[in-house]
Amino acid sequence: ADAAEPDHTMIIGTQESRESTRVALEIIRDLAASCYGPSGRPKLIRANESGGAVTVTSTSHRLFGAMRLQHPAARVLLELLSARQAHGADGGHFTLMLSTELVLRVHNSRVPPRLATALLQEALEVCGRFLHEPDCACAPRLRAGSLPSLLGLVRAVVAPKRVALPGVDADGLQRLCVLLVDAFVRSLPDDEAGLRADACDADNADDGPIRLLPGIRQLALVGAPCTDSEIVDGVLLDVPLADGAPLPKPGAPLHVALYAESLEAGADLVGDAAIQLGGAAAAAAEATLARFADALAAAGVRLLACQKLVAPALQRLLLARGIIPLPRLSLRHVGAVRRLSGAVLGSGLGVPPADALGRLGGAAMRRLGGRDYLHLLPPPAALPDGSWRRRAQPVLTLVLWAPQRSAADELAAAA
Repeated sequence: ADAAEPDHTMIIGTQESRESTRVALEIIRDLAASCYGPSGRPKLIRANESGGAVTVTSTSHRLFGAMRLQHPAARVLLELLSARQAHGADGGHFTLMLSTELVLRVHNSRVPPRLATALLQEALEVCGRFLHEPDCACAPRLRAGSLPSLLGLVRAVVAPKRVALPGVDADGLQRLCVLLVDAFVRSLPDDEAGLRADACDADNADDGPIRLLPGIRQLALVGAPCTDSEIVDGVLLDVPLADGAPLPKPGAPLHVALYAESLEAGADLVGDAAIQLGGAAAAAAEATLARFADALAAAGVRLLACQKLVAPALQRLLLARGIIPLPRLSLRHVGAVRRLSGAVLGSGLGVPPADALGRLGGAAMRRLGGRDYLHLLPPPAALPDGSWRRRAQPVLTLVLWAPQRSAADELAAAA
């Protein structure tokens, strides 16, 4: 592994001269080029000269994020890299190679910067229009219905990531690429309404530096070879179940009520607060929560999922009526549960109408990597059609295994 030389980082962080700008750009260009493509090499980045955390990577956003470059020109280019990541995870190294080379050519020329900026913008617009012309030989067409084409595209992204694939041979690489293509195809909605919903979800999603497809969730785990990776139908939640939560029998469908707001109105008057506020106030709050729990049970709800808090008193009342409470789902999980079940988000202590409830094919516990996960299964096809089914869309959990953490992070980024 090649390490960036410490004196380069020192120059980038302290000098503001024209020469230091050139050095900063050349470092970024050379590092990106040395990691680019099948012949690229991974890098080992140490946090500081005295030691600290070590990052081993060949992925652009992890490499340059770990370096923490401070030179103004370097920071502008890294913001460009972040913008590139928002539109797709691949192509980061090429983006940096192209942009630094353009800036360096201008930097070394006698053309005034203002004129050079206008010329470069116009030239890039001409190139962009050319790439979209039918007879452009630089932009080969990708047949989305061709398995070899999709496998070739995935392989071009995954194969160079050597840190992500320790000990993986040609057969293992092929199996992993087939798995990724399979997950992509199986997560696609069946109709145009689902595709429009996907586009809306993608616009509002916030999955960090890499935007994932709405129908695919990733779970990166450590402790097994990469070839043990698998696709799980449904959603795996790393949220703890309340003590005594009644898991349904295998295959038993569940009606789901989904809430975006905290379900604790009046719950602060239950329990210890009753000592201060008196038994009458506590009894009234308890009665309000009990009526809500009774209404949910009467509507056939067997799982209540909430993005935020669910009062402990309400959780006890739900459990007593055979309803599984899932509090604190957060934005990371609530969107997947909504998509999988077709539930409409409710608010307040009100029971959603029957056509706003979601459906699931069941729930079960599954142990992976030493942790317990709640597995929410997709709704069975045998259920009668309804408005919820038009809202429900496929969700897959892509379980990515790797023998160590650095490989797991790299594999998740590549996938």
